[in-house]
Amino acid sequence: MRTLIRKIFKKASIHGFSYIARTDIHLVERILWGILLFIGTYLSVDMCWNQFKRYKDNPTVFGVERIMGTREFPYVGVTMCSNYFDEEQADVIIQKKWNVTTGDKKHDYYKKFLQVLIEIEYNNLETLKPYANDEDLRNVDFLKTIWDINSSQFTNKTGKNKILGGDLHYSFSVVYRPKEDTTSTVFQSVITEVGLCFTTSFLYEYQNPLGFQREPLTDTEPKMCTPFDLCNLKVTPNVDSGDKIVAYIHNNKDVVEPDIKSVIRREINTNEISNVDVTLEIISAEEEVRNVPINYRKCRFSNENNLKYFKTYRPILCRIECRINAALKLCQCKPFFYVVGPKGPICNIKGLLCLAKNNWMNTKCDQCLEMCAVHKYTALKTTAHVFNEAKFARALLINLSLPKMGIRRRVVFSFDQLVIAFGGAASLFLGCSFLSFAQIFYYIIQYLEEKLKIMYRRYFKKN
Repeated sequence: MRTLIRKIFKKASIHGFSYIARTDIHLVERILWGILLFIGTYLSVDMCWNQFKRYKDNPTVFGVERIMGTREFPYVGVTMCSNYFDEEQADVIIQKKWNVTTGDKKHDYYKKFLQVLIEIEYNNLETLKPYANDEDLRNVDFLKTIWDINSSQFTNKTGKNKILGGDLHYSFSVVYRPKEDTTSTVFQSVITEVGLCFTTSFLYEYQNPLGFQREPLTDTEPKMCTPFDLCNLKVTPNVDSGDKIVAYIHNNKDVVEPDIKSVIRREINTNEISNVDVTLEIISAEEEVRNVPINYRKCRFSNENNLKYFKTYRPILCRIECRINAALKLCQCKPFFYVVGPKGPICNIKGLLCLAKNNWMNTKCDQCLEMCAVHKYTALKTTAHVFNEAKFARALLINLSLPKMGIRRRVVFSFDQLVIAFGGAASLFLGCSFLSFAQIFYYIIQYLEEKLKIMYRRYFKKN
């Protein structure tokens, strides 16, 4: 070992090593060279560590770019939810499930329960408390019951998917107006954290209340808008009654997640035309961003999926998966409005009350990183025109304002720059390079090789 150390100090090209190993100079001079070598090593390691922290914490930067007139942009996605309650269908369900007919004392009790069930959302699960100890309600299939009550608004007489906006009892239609395109779009029924809804989201399959039996959309590409179009969107719910209707405006490649800034919520009242001016905020990313490790750039692309229950990555889907796992951990069951994930067990009334008690929706999902490339919609202005003297069909008008400038995520400190920084620090303070360390490694390997040969010879001599 002494021979190895002496060889390294004599022949290595790191500045100061050879002077420490020399015996023809004064001891004080060798000590001074040792102190200088220690200081240089400390400064070199400190600088390399700081550069690594910079690479780890801030490898990317946001810059402004001009995008007006250079791209097409997607329209917003719309999800419509209501508290519609089909009383005739509710009577049929009450008679079928509990053998109670109209006029029976318990009929109003069960009808009230069904009305509470229709209005169940993530933040009002405690409204089920009065029914917690009712044995007759313990094994009720919540999702199927909600669907059966409102199935008339989702399917036509043949039971197949429909293009809403026809002569159905309860429907929505959307009209896009980029270039006089007045065709309706397809709304799909979904079960969400805010109840049973309609949506234009392309991720509808993950919230399909009937499971994964639905036919895929024929129009698989989102409708696009250019800066030279009038990017207006008209949503018309064909409902004459006073049912509450709430519209959620979001990215059409996302699902509804309540209480976040990227989802615009607007209630559409009877005899009211609501106008919402929406602006699009764009964050794009250079291709080089993919070369930076995910933990360092702190964002993901859609094909960098690490989710168990979904085939694509979106932050909202990640948070849904996180909340499913939290529910299973806290109360050993999954809420009925999550159709993905484990098949069971599905929460009964006591399970839902357990979730409400433990504030399961406030679960921290820090592992859910944002997208590297994002389209965000922000409401600029909201107005409403109410017609009290005459009866008008309620409508939602969305005016999309396209941006002139966007934000681009760029790499400012890549891995090759990190290697160059390491080399610069070592060269500045120690006067060495990559080959200097390779030389030391070579001497160590050579030493180990000689030791192994000696041990091998000794072993065969004994035997």
